[in-house]
Amino acid sequence: MNRRRRQRGSALLMVLMTLALGTLLLRGLGLHHRLRQPILALEIQRIQMSSRAHSALAWGMRQTWAPTPTWQCREAPDQGRACLRTTASDEVVLMGLDSTETMRYWQWGTITAERIRAQPRGWSDFCPLADGGCELP
Repeated sequence: MNRRRRQRGSALLMVLMTLALGTLLLRGLGLHHRLRQPILALEIQRIQMSSRAHSALAWGMRQTWAPTPTWQCREAPDQGRACLRTTASDEVVLMGLDSTETMRYWQWGTITAERIRAQPRGWSDFCPLADGGCELP
């Protein structure tokens, strides 16, 4: 009889230990997820901004533009903006921006009949102008 009680006590102790460890693991996992949630939200926001900038750049490629040495900008329908500038060598730089102007992408090209023809390997994710002329007025 004494042996049976000891076995029941041991089994009960094992069950309680398993429940305690499970609870600690679940709390730790919940804390980990709560700490990672803001990082994930920021990453999602950056992906959306990047997508809008890419979209504005692609939209700007399909527009008709008159070459000018100063920046000219147009609002894209998807919460972005496309801006174009002609360089001294008669090339153009098209910039696509998201609505916050945080993300920017550029495309080198030429204008033929008011249409932009993209240069091969002309895409850039940093300002391609040597004079630092990527700042909008």
